[in-house]
Amino acid sequence: MQVNPWIKRKGLTIKRFAIYLFGRFKENKLNQRAAILSYTTLLSLVPFLAVCFSLITAFPVFKSLEGDIKALIINNLVATSRDVVQQYIETFVNKASNLTVLGICGVIVTALLMMSSVDSAMNRIWRVKATRHKVYEFVIYWAVLTLGPLLIGVSFVVTSYVFGFLSDDAMIEGKNYLIRAVPFIFEMTAFALMYIVLPNRRVKIRHALTGAALAAALFEVAKKLFAYFVANFTTYQAIYGAMAAIPVFLLWIYLSWIIVLFGAEFAHALGSFRDGVSGRLSDPSMIFVLAIRIIGHLWRSQRNGKGLNRGQLLVLEPSIDERALVNVTRLLSDADVITQDKVGNWVITRDISNFTVYDLYGSSVYPLPSVDDKWMGRDDLNKQIALMIQGVGKNIEKNLSVPVKELFLACDKNN
Repeated sequence: MQVNPWIKRKGLTIKRFAIYLFGRFKENKLNQRAAILSYTTLLSLVPFLAVCFSLITAFPVFKSLEGDIKALIINNLVATSRDVVQQYIETFVNKASNLTVLGICGVIVTALLMMSSVDSAMNRIWRVKATRHKVYEFVIYWAVLTLGPLLIGVSFVVTSYVFGFLSDDAMIEGKNYLIRAVPFIFEMTAFALMYIVLPNRRVKIRHALTGAALAAALFEVAKKLFAYFVANFTTYQAIYGAMAAIPVFLLWIYLSWIIVLFGAEFAHALGSFRDGVSGRLSDPSMIFVLAIRIIGHLWRSQRNGKGLNRGQLLVLEPSIDERALVNVTRLLSDADVITQDKVGNWVITRDISNFTVYDLYGSSVYPLPSVDDKWMGRDDLNKQIALMIQGVGKNIEKNLSVPVKELFLACDKNN
């Protein structure tokens, strides 16, 4: 049976997208990032929850809903062994509430350190090197830390207020729907906020929401599968005994971070994947030509007092993929030719009226491409670059047109 051409094209696009997505996940070493975040979470979880619960109980309107809110947070953190882990966490949190002012400051700092680790992972996914001002960074972390619990509390208050106007049957039916929907909505909202706020660059809301929806769906499936695994494969209980909940909880935290980071990578891939891009300038052998072109785009933009971000550069160079752009900007940045400003735009740091093409060539290891009509005839700039490379090639040919044997004979004469 003949496959519909449209379906075939879409299938190939999905295949290429999947290869790109998993390749980026591996390239960014997100499994290692998830492991690091797991231990950071284990250290910071109690301080983080202590801050969250303290904020919730600080408002009288949330007091009657305190138990429901705590249960929602705990149930979404722990897939199984819930009673044991919840008992440990609540004991630690209650002790944390009796700390002195200095101890409270330490708890807050530890919670913020966890936010910093997550921030670092998100910026790695979105390939952001430019750092925020420390004050601005603190404000963002504190906003996430404080607004998250408050939004959860407000959602419960609004829901209770709405149910107050419903009949008993409607209220029971509504609660059943809500019980099933709230975990997914809670997770999706948390992931979306994380994907939008933490990267130090603009993330499209639709990409963040799509990535968050995928992560939330995977998270719900993972909770059920993990609970089934723990319930049916009990060998670990015979080994660890009463302490079995701890390694299980640690493994669940690791899987949770894998899902969170995968959702972030998916959100980024939605904006960076460029299907069908196979232009010659994406070839590693063309990186020297691409470097000159990127400098040209930045120079023209800076004459108007502006830098260019990744998306704008990709628009100006539609035949290259993101990987080629990342590679060339990294080389130019390492050579102090360009840098990123506070908002993530690339700008030139050299005076290119005194910065020669030879200086650029010597600033890194650049291969010189062979000259052909495929890239030479693209525009006038490529023609100029091609003429220079042809001139270099002629000089190299002239200087290297010496039989290899003569090199050895010359050495023998000197000896």
